[in-house]
Amino acid sequence: MDEVTAEIVRQWLHKADHDLLNISNNLASAIVPTDTVCFHAQQAIEKLFKGLLVANRRNVTKTHDLVKLLTGVTDLAPSFFLTRGSWRRYPNMV
Repeated sequence: MDEVTAEIVRQWLHKADHDLLNISNNLASAIVPTDTVCFHAQQAIEKLFKGLLVANRRNVTKTHDLVKLLTGVTDLAPSFFLTRGSWRRYPNMV
């Protein structure tokens, strides 16, 4: 990976870390703003997926659609992502 690409990946991961820090700070609050926690969780995952795409020289589109992003990264780390068979212990989930 060239240095420019590595720097872009670092920037995505740094931004994801900030979202995770926001989650941690909010969860430590006496009153937890669950909508904010959920928003930053979505944002952290989105940024991690985009960093993974960049690291593998894949196109990053302007989207917040986690399903679309997941589709683009699943083959990059298949053991990391849940597979359809992983849902077997939850009979209602298909």
